[in-house]
Amino acid sequence: MTREGKGKRTAVWIGAALLALAIGAAYVLREDIRLWLALSSQFETLGKNEQGYHEFRHRETGIVFVYLPGGTCEVGTTDEEWYEHLFATEEIEGLRDDPKLLEELAEDYGEDRLERQSVEIAPFLIAKYELTNEVYEPLILSGAPQEGDETLPADELTRIALEEFWKATGLEIPNEYEWEYAALGGQTRTWWSQQDMTRYAWIADTCEDVQIVGTKEPNGFGLHDVFGNVSEWCLSDSQTGIASCERFAIRGMDVYARSSGTPFVNRYSVDEKTNIEPVAMGLRPVFRLPR
Repeated sequence: MTREGKGKRTAVWIGAALLALAIGAAYVLREDIRLWLALSSQFETLGKNEQGYHEFRHRETGIVFVYLPGGTCEVGTTDEEWYEHLFATEEIEGLRDDPKLLEELAEDYGEDRLERQSVEIAPFLIAKYELTNEVYEPLILSGAPQEGDETLPADELTRIALEEFWKATGLEIPNEYEWEYAALGGQTRTWWSQQDMTRYAWIADTCEDVQIVGTKEPNGFGLHDVFGNVSEWCLSDSQTGIASCERFAIRGMDVYARSSGTPFVNRYSVDEKTNIEPVAMGLRPVFRLPR
């Protein structure tokens, strides 16, 4: 073979090797590429947070989101967790092993329980902080918040407010499965204890009213105030749209809760007939990736 022929053969092998490397890199980075393509028109890339998760800023609202990869997650409560929560927070008197009492509790409070189950969570973006007055009031109330209230969470939000926010921004709220997965922060349910309350949550043990978002420690995903401050509206179970949702759930406890509560168990089921006063009730936006 001539020197020229050998040179051409070498060039072909080098080209093939570079192509293989490019294909391999694209395969390894396929999730990042898909994510960038899906988000580039609506979000600005901010890099990774201290916990190692990608963050993005929503161009229209300025809300910072954290990308969560999803996966299999255990949500809901066991019988033991549920009854322990009721006896602790509702000040119920009686024997905890009394079958008749447990049956009555299941009938009276069963609607507010999410049964323990294993679910698959698709990747999605969730707001790093609870929605603030700085974003909510100009969008929905057509006015600026009072000075000093800008970084407080928007509270006293009703179902109508949820729909107005969705119509104004196209952003949704999490369903309960997504919310619990996000609240766990990549940990098991046992990571949280009553001693953790003052580190991660604004509750009645430490303050008397809502506080500036993001001033407590984040969880393992880099999310702040998933417990305490304001409780958060969620779509019930696995629903995915505010407009079509007939039942909601209130999750996460609020600033008026005590540390005797169990944050992952605390839940209120709400439908159009439920008469509920939206005290310290806010929201945490999500953005679901196109499939």
